Amino acid sequence: MQLIRPAATIVLARDSLKGPEVLMVKRSTNSAFGDLHVFPGGTLDPEDYSSEIYQMSDDLDDQSASSMLKVEKDGLAYMIAVVRECFEEVGILMSKSLPAFLDPKALKNIRDQINNKKLTFYDFCLSNDIHFDFTNIVPISHWITPEVEKKRFDTRFFFTKTDESQQNDHDGWELTESVWIKPSDALKANSEGTFNMIMPTIKNLSLLLPYKTVADAFAGLKDEVDNIQSILPKFFKRDGNWIGLLPDDEGYEDA
Repeated sequence: MQLIRPAATIVLARDSLKGPEVLMVKRSTNSAFGDLHVFPGGTLDPEDYSSEIYQMSDDLDDQSASSMLKVEKDGLAYMIAVVRECFEEVGILMSKSLPAFLDPKALKNIRDQINNKKLTFYDFCLSNDIHFDFTNIVPISHWITPEVEKKRFDTRFFFTKTDESQQNDHDGWELTESVWIKPSDALKANSEGTFNMIMPTIKNLSLLLPYKTVADAFAGLKDEVDNIQSILPKFFKRDGNWIGLLPDDEGYEDA
């Protein structure tokens, strides 16, 4: 039986004169989905399930988070994971407030320590009484890696407005590039072959196309939370070519 690892990804958005932009990163060949443009995120760590770190969430408990994600328990772990991954990968810490001494230079130093395994994210949060505001994060989709892949993930995608007081900075190891880009521009570049993405990334970007502001996007996506369905793409070969199907596509049940 294939191991399917829980994972979480965050779509960070900000307003611009041309409309909402999202932060996209390019993964290195050293990591999963190498040389593809994706959103910050990764697999859940054992510490993401810690009851101590759960207590750093003031506005959302595990029962409520699990109900929202339609899981029996540990729904909050997915949301903890996106906060951790966001800080580790692009240097943005999504918290309610930061102690005054945690200026940009201090945060960068702490992030470097975490990425170099000299400090854990949890020790940092607990020792500095960091609290998270999950009312600003909304789930937008749930994708499961197809069976044809060797590495499989059970991934929850989330959306949030970025804290513009913090500047993003990709880690330079797992991520080699980062860019703020309009969803429509990313999709156009992908169709032209200059901005490679996989199906879940493309579909999640498409969810944002109707919205003119980040606030509108958040409100619209929040209204759809109860309608989120698990998506397991199916792939098969026909006449030597790979064919991909989604749950609503004709022939999906027979593939």
